[in-house]
Amino acid sequence: MREAARVAGVTHQAPYRHFANKQELVAAIAEEGFELLREKLVLAVSHHPKDPVARLDEIATTYVTFAVEHPAKFRVMFGPELADKAAYPKLRAAADAMMAMLTQVIAETQRAGRVRQGDPLDLALAGWSMMHGLAALVVNGPVAHYAHGALSPRELAQAMLAILHSGFDVR
Repeated sequence: MREAARVAGVTHQAPYRHFANKQELVAAIAEEGFELLREKLVLAVSHHPKDPVARLDEIATTYVTFAVEHPAKFRVMFGPELADKAAYPKLRAAADAMMAMLTQVIAETQRAGRVRQGDPLDLALAGWSMMHGLAALVVNGPVAHYAHGALSPRELAQAMLAILHSGFDVR
């Protein structure tokens, strides 16, 4: 809390006027991160009103790009301190809104016959797992050693999406 106060340029007691403890401060930062990510996702998908696959791809690439542009927020949003978001209802709602958006776009791609049938939430979890893993690898550094040349985070996400779309199956 002292470090947060120092960075904010206030007294070390000031954060306690707004947050009971460090956990509440961290939850507020994570909530802000989810809200910012959702804003970016809404804007990204708005560019493709008639193409659900393009919207799905925009969600994925925007997610990875967000992680790179806001690594500290990204780490807080998905860090172990807040693994149980149920203790923070506003944070939980912000995180759930992101997942609901992804699930809705997957359901739209299914209705358009562009993604296989099945529970949209299961497919959302699979796609999110891939993009989250990629985002974490990019943010934490190890992917640079394996990435092809000097791909931007967006280009790297697009390359992984091509694999996700086609799968590993040779059929």
